[in-house]
Amino acid sequence: DTTKKPRQLLSEFCQKQKLGKPSIVTLQDKNGFKAKFILHKDGGDPQVRVTDRSYATAQEAQEAAAVWGLYCTAGDRRMDRIMGAEYAALWKEVEAAEAESKRRAEMAAKRKENEKKRENSASKDKFMPLYISSALLTKLENVLRSAVSSFFPSQGSGKGGCGEEERSKVLALGFAQEQVDRAMRACGEGGAELMIDWLCLHEDEGKLPEGLRTKGGNMPFEIIDFSKDRKSQKGEE
Repeated sequence: DTTKKPRQLLSEFCQKQKLGKPSIVTLQDKNGFKAKFILHKDGGDPQVRVTDRSYATAQEAQEAAAVWGLYCTAGDRRMDRIMGAEYAALWKEVEAAEAESKRRAEMAAKRKENEKKRENSASKDKFMPLYISSALLTKLENVLRSAVSSFFPSQGSGKGGCGEEERSKVLALGFAQEQVDRAMRACGEGGAELMIDWLCLHEDEGKLPEGLRTKGGNMPFEIIDFSKDRKSQKGEE
C-alpha cells in the first residue's frame, strides 16, 4: 500500500513483530530539521539512527527517520517496494549509507585485531631477565676478552699503555672520540684490548659499533653471589 507513510509502516511492522514502540525525535538545526529514530530492545542496546541531512519541515524529517528505522528493523523485507517513489529513493540512499558504515566498522575491527596481534608479537619478543652467578660473569668476561684480543693479537696480555696508537686502534673500530676518552680514563695503562673490553661492558648497545653489537640487544641481568649463601650456611652450622 504505497499510500501509507513510512512512520505508519514502521509502527505497524514493530507492533506486528513485537519489537516495541519506536520513537521519532525531531531535532532542529540552522539548516532546518533532522530526526532521530530510536527503538529500545529487551536486554540489548537501543537502535538509534539520525537522518544524514536536514529537511525543510519537521514532518519530512520524521518520515525520513522512519525510513532509516524501517531499514534497520526490516531491511531484508524490502519495505521500499510498498513505499511511495520519494521514500523508495531514500531507502536506496539509506541502504548505501548502512553498507558503508558496516564496511568502516569491519575495517576498524580488523585494524584493532592487527594491532592486538602486533602487541602480542612484541610481548613475545621481549627478553626475560637473566640471572647469572658472579663466577659465570667472570667466565663471560674472559670469553669477551679472548674475542676482543683477536683484533690485536700482538698485544698479548693487553699491557701496552693507552697512547695515541692504542687510541687510534679503538677509534678505527667505530667508537666515538668521547667513548674512547672515557675508556682511557677508566683503563689507565690497559691498552686497546682492555679499552674495547670496558666499552663493550659499559656502553649502551645502540652506541656500540655495528660489528660489536649483539643480535638480541641488551638483556637485563642480575648477578647472584652464591658465596654469600655458602658463608651464611657455614655460619649456621
